[in-house]
Amino acid sequence: MRAAGELAAGAALVPWLACRVSRGGPSDSGIDGAATVDSAVDAEPMSPEPPEPSETLCRPFLTPVEEFFRQHGGRLQPGWELPALDEGHGLRILGLVERELSLDLAALEAEQRHAVRVVNTLLCITGYRGTAIWTGVPVRVLLERAGADLMRARQLVCRGADGYRAKLPVAVLQTAGTGHFEPLVAFHMAGQRLPQDLGFPFRLLAADRYGYQNIKWLESIEVLEAEPAADSEGQSHVVVPTPLLENPPTGGAVAAGRVELCGFALSGNSGIARVEVQVDGGPPQAAALHQLETILAEHPELEGCLQLTQPDLHAFPWAGVWRPWQLTLELAPGEHRLRIEVRDLEGQGGDRIDLVVVATA
Repeated sequence: MRAAGELAAGAALVPWLACRVSRGGPSDSGIDGAATVDSAVDAEPMSPEPPEPSETLCRPFLTPVEEFFRQHGGRLQPGWELPALDEGHGLRILGLVERELSLDLAALEAEQRHAVRVVNTLLCITGYRGTAIWTGVPVRVLLERAGADLMRARQLVCRGADGYRAKLPVAVLQTAGTGHFEPLVAFHMAGQRLPQDLGFPFRLLAADRYGYQNIKWLESIEVLEAEPAADSEGQSHVVVPTPLLENPPTGGAVAAGRVELCGFALSGNSGIARVEVQVDGGPPQAAALHQLETILAEHPELEGCLQLTQPDLHAFPWAGVWRPWQLTLELAPGEHRLRIEVRDLEGQGGDRIDLVVVATA
């Protein structure tokens, strides 16, 4: 294992909850990435079918804009400042193209024919996370308009106005049959223009990638013939199957007896199929997973998103979108060791959460 960190919803750990996360993801460093991570995939059989979920104790499926996390990879640079851009800021398409393009917010908002609405979860490798409805134009459409030579091109270098950048293999534009939406230049969030500190006037949105690859304050997309570096690009940036724990909440002790666990699970490759919890090394218990009908009842505004208008291409559960889960445990007084693991529809495991819960009488 190359690295493992402690995580409690992005905050410091509280005395009653010690949480160790084996994290799978990128292994790059410097401006193109951060943190060294590892995955843990077990070949143990999955438990029987879980029960139906009851009332959820988690945060809403869709994260309110004002509560969406604000993490900026570029701030690691000396002298970094939050960009203060106006709607006239231009996005340049350059490199291996017939003609360079410059597009401002008004031009992108006028793209009614090509604009799409999607639901997508952003997960920071430090644990911050949020899910929202985004509107944007496919990167592919803009590249084709610039006459990009996508037969020769091998990578896209996406740069933000804060100096941060991400490199994407051109293969990410080929999403047919993968269950993913195309990478977008997103300009609306929850039906409104992006807040300044979330990337106004536009940002990159890639369905399967960790948050740091979704460049904010997007300034340019450069098309290059060079292959992405093998040690820092490709699958290592795709979100591995990851469990996220929301309840028990931070602070205080948990009362012995009936304890409600709930959270979300996410995978960049495919939808989440299973979430399991082991208590004190015992047999895994399958958590209840929320179905689409439950989520739509809570958030009817999801209607009209690409995943719902094209269900044949984007079957639920969705890749790159978290899925709520919950499980009721009976805990006797004392210290208990819990392990939470997930698998996606492809049978892949990834991150796991190991934690100690102290139940008081």
